[in-house]
Amino acid sequence: MKHSSKSEASAPESSRAGKNWMIDDPSEHYISIRQVFFLAIACCLLIANMYGVQPIISDIASNLAIPIKSSGIILTLAQIGYGVGVLFIVPLGDSFENKRLILLLLCCLAIALFMVHLAAGMLVFYAAIFCVGLCSSVVQLIIPFSIGLIRPSQRGRLSSIIVAGAALGMVLGRPIFSFLTGLTGWRGVYLMAAGSVCAIIILFYYSIPAKACFAKKLSYPGIFVSMGKLFVTMPKVRSQVFMLLCNFTGFTLFWASFPIMLASELQFTHNDIAMLSLASLAAPLGVVVAGSMADKGWRLAIIGFGAFLCLLAFLITPLLGLATATMLLAIIFMDSGLNISNVFIQQAVLLENANARSRLNALIISVAFAGGALGSYWGPYIYTNFGWTPTALTGSTLSLISLGAYLHMRSVYKNEKSSI
Repeated sequence: MKHSSKSEASAPESSRAGKNWMIDDPSEHYISIRQVFFLAIACCLLIANMYGVQPIISDIASNLAIPIKSSGIILTLAQIGYGVGVLFIVPLGDSFENKRLILLLLCCLAIALFMVHLAAGMLVFYAAIFCVGLCSSVVQLIIPFSIGLIRPSQRGRLSSIIVAGAALGMVLGRPIFSFLTGLTGWRGVYLMAAGSVCAIIILFYYSIPAKACFAKKLSYPGIFVSMGKLFVTMPKVRSQVFMLLCNFTGFTLFWASFPIMLASELQFTHNDIAMLSLASLAAPLGVVVAGSMADKGWRLAIIGFGAFLCLLAFLITPLLGLATATMLLAIIFMDSGLNISNVFIQQAVLLENANARSRLNALIISVAFAGGALGSYWGPYIYTNFGWTPTALTGSTLSLISLGAYLHMRSVYKNEKSSI
């Protein structure tokens, strides 16, 4: 009888099948741990294509005759492209079959990376790097998509693995691109990146099932109206959006200026910067440790701790000087702090409304990466005009503002008597 009532309960949902609904049969769509790790590796490689450009900006600028003071525009264009993709493409994930949409974006990304490899002039390169950012937003489709493919009993742990894969891409992209540029030049790196995306396309097509969720199809303008309503009616999300805005602005400001400072003031080579950047490997480990603490009820405190680590990253070198130890600590604090805050804010937002995951994800990430684009431009500009200490103090101000948003978010949770 119990089984029969369950079938009857599901019948109304099935009756809505048609062009306005995508129906989930959980027994057919849950993915294995092997598929979860594939998605984590895919996110790692895709995000690496975005952040790997940071330590090789000077090489690209020199080759394409871009003034060093304006070189921040390279990463800025990629970040703007990413933000445009998140804002205008990712919300479609709530209304259209995700697998097709993801495969389409991956194909476009492979073409864009190959165009970066071939670019002979500044304008062609700018257009191609913008498209790389635009299509890399596919990661923000994969993350909410994967949550619908994981058993609810395993959702927290396994979705964290996928998000940690994306975090690892931010960490490994910089040293890998820097190291490979020293071997093959920056064009060779982008050719290899295009090849890696082609491999992801093939594996994704054959190993990952179609989308597994109910989603009412909205008109394209209706998607943005609904996003506005979600933002207005969810005060917790508003605070989380502002935190991510400040955190990402500070993070990209740091990494867009830090390698330039190391090369110009300390004469670091690409290999030196790559070795130093390996300190960022502490970030995914920090996410794993924080994850075990979050399961014990410390999730909200961990978000604030991440923002505090970002503040320490900016303050440590002005206070203690540009020694190897302080630079290592700055990298560890920055990458760990950003990733800890980002992972747990994102998880909290995506679990707020199962039928609006793609739209909520688009909302928070597009705003965050708009800030990231600003930081990418401000970093080289402030450093080349004023030096490292004013750059670090600008970043620390952003971290203090983020902590203020965190305190407001805590008060909202307290007033609603809820937790995450």
